[in-house]
Amino acid sequence: NDLNLKKTHDYVFLGDFYDRGHDSDCIDYWVNKQLEKGVKIFRLIGNHEMAFFERDPNEYPVILPAQDSVKDIANNFQVTENLLKNIAEGSILAAYVSNDPIHDFPILYIHSFAINDDFIELGLEKNSDIYAFAHALNERLKKHGEYAYNLFLDFKKTNKIDWKLMMKSFLDDPLFNMYSKRNDINTSFIWRRTGLPALKIYPLDLDEVEIPDVYQIVGHTPVFFFKLPNEENNRPLIL
Repeated sequence: NDLNLKKTHDYVFLGDFYDRGHDSDCIDYWVNKQLEKGVKIFRLIGNHEMAFFERDPNEYPVILPAQDSVKDIANNFQVTENLLKNIAEGSILAAYVSNDPIHDFPILYIHSFAINDDFIELGLEKNSDIYAFAHALNERLKKHGEYAYNLFLDFKKTNKIDWKLMMKSFLDDPLFNMYSKRNDINTSFIWRRTGLPALKIYPLDLDEVEIPDVYQIVGHTPVFFFKLPNEENNRPLIL
């Protein structure tokens, strides 16, 4: 009972709740119990959620092998199924926007950080309406989730999951394929970083990418310091 969230609050979970510990099944159970009790939670997808879906033909996780993603094999992929179902139903989001009631400006909640190229990829103008951006991004995630979830359910009936085919819709989309350019700054918005050890880039030179004119709260780690225009060293607010 001490872990129950307040119904009087809105919560934004910034992703990476899964894949890195022992107890993703317990976390998944607790989150769903909170939702059943009427707690208002906006859940964002992170790269560690996506890692549950990337497996080799023997079911073993290939991107971020962790104890709980391995454990999910023995659990008949219950966490994997719940995550895919929530994405397909639109209850796990790619982005969420709310208006700050005190300062009266929109805040973008996203797992990593958004750049103007993401707007263009969605068929929007740079720095256009951030609510339209979040809606288009969420619709795209939902579409991929529906494709993957329906295939997952079909595959489970045969006891043989074609993981590569299941993930095809995600991986064909540059906004959601975070693996094809793992060592590139300008990759998927749920994997994007401001510095990469492999490239010895600390900090990122923002001349390489354009950041939209919107306040962003992100959850991805590590997000290193970088320079914003006309300011001293700064970084997105990390929770």
